[in-house]
Amino acid sequence: MSAYIPISLIVFDCDDTLWSGLDGGYISGTNYPETERDDYTFCSLEPMVIRRDDGENFRLFPEVTGLLPELTRRGVLLSIASYNHTIPLMSALEAFGLTHYFQHPAIEWNSRKDLMLRNILRGFTQDGYRISPQTTLFIDDDYRGVYRSQMASIGVHFLQKAVDINDLNELLNHPRYHLSPAQKSLL
Repeated sequence: MSAYIPISLIVFDCDDTLWSGLDGGYISGTNYPETERDDYTFCSLEPMVIRRDDGENFRLFPEVTGLLPELTRRGVLLSIASYNHTIPLMSALEAFGLTHYFQHPAIEWNSRKDLMLRNILRGFTQDGYRISPQTTLFIDDDYRGVYRSQMASIGVHFLQKAVDINDLNELLNHPRYHLSPAQKSLL
């Protein structure tokens, strides 16, 4: 049996990882051409469902409401790397009541999540945390199959939702990863 890999930072994708579009859409639109809107806002319909201002609905995956507080309780740092526009994504997080869980979110209208992860790591390092790519795990639905290799190129661990894990709660007792509290530098 191999040794556990310590993980102190978990970075999540959002669409189809933390929530799904009930009407087939994504937070910034129905697909990802260059013309998607960057100004959508959201309101809460019920505890796990939000509505975009054009009427599209989104449901939080049920395990998220228990998982994020548990990861925080265990001292694991959390962030987001999302191919989205900032205003709609932050509005969706606020409508779901999740904004306070995530530090240094990287929300950009491009698919270079490797660069987003580098910026997230830089932010936590500047905050005084001893964080490295080797103690970081990125989780994404990666339906286009590009993020596993991007993460490998920078040394970040990767799990694909619906392939490597089906339910995000599998992170709590994963056979490969051990959740470790993030440590601050002594300097």
